[in-house]
Amino acid sequence: MKKKYQEASSILQEATDIFGSIRDKSGGAQCLQSHGDILWMQGNTLEAEPLLREARSIFIKLGSELSAAWCLQSLANILVIQSKHDEARTVLNEATSVFAVFGDQLGIAHSLKLLGDIQMKVGDRDEASLSIEKARGTFISIGRHVAADQCLQVLEEIR
Repeated sequence: MKKKYQEASSILQEATDIFGSIRDKSGGAQCLQSHGDILWMQGNTLEAEPLLREARSIFIKLGSELSAAWCLQSLANILVIQSKHDEARTVLNEATSVFAVFGDQLGIAHSLKLLGDIQMKVGDRDEASLSIEKARGTFISIGRHVAADQCLQVLEEIR
């Protein structure tokens, strides 16, 4: 699996370079975002963070607020990994506000789930339970049953 991630990272770097050479800022930003997501999921937050910040900056300049919000959510995940829970909540709240404006229920559900994870890490089990239950309901309403089942597993661990 690690080899596949390395291969994907290499391809995304090449694609980013190609988009840059043809001056396609949106395509380049999408590649940066995907590359950053792959890196943080592998635990390589030091390399992922600047890629996600750069992608977010480009999306903002292009007026793509929703894409910029997804970058923020990834940055919040990185902050959680780094145990920077207060900063993660702030970033996550900003992303969630944008998701709400655009009606992005998937973004809202992921934000609620991550907020619940943060609340668990800081020992606020009651609030975590509420956040994860809301996330579960949203995942169900949009047909994301695997994610809803994952929320249910977390809720069972809380209880």
